[in-house]
Amino acid sequence: MITALSIGDQKLIQSRMALSAGGPYAGVEKLYLNRAAALKELRRAVPLEQNLIVRQGASLWAAYLGDPTLSLQVLNVAEGDSNEFTGFQIWRPVMAEVRKQPGFKDLVRKLGLVEYWLQFGWGEHYKPLGDSDFECH
Repeated sequence: MITALSIGDQKLIQSRMALSAGGPYAGVEKLYLNRAAALKELRRAVPLEQNLIVRQGASLWAAYLGDPTLSLQVLNVAEGDSNEFTGFQIWRPVMAEVRKQPGFKDLVRKLGLVEYWLQFGWGEHYKPLGDSDFECH
């Protein structure tokens, strides 16, 4: 499903939904073609999911459905116990709008990525802006 949502391939999304039928976001999956209804269901389902890694799936759904703010909120709640998974999640193509959110830089800092980049070098999509800030491109 991660790949399907990341590339927006409708056939792949539908085939993955068939495999995950009955999962924690089954209601979202049924409604995903109706963005407003799917987001309403997603907002209902997210707080009910206790597994933080499964909960992060909601960040992908939120991004796919066009709500990068909700996606970032989910990532910020989940990042405490699953930094490695969050670190993979944020670079997926579907998360492009999430990375443009003002709070994204704070998340990257909490994950320790800025410290890493300062020590080992900046990646191709980031560059420092002075001593305390950076930009994404």
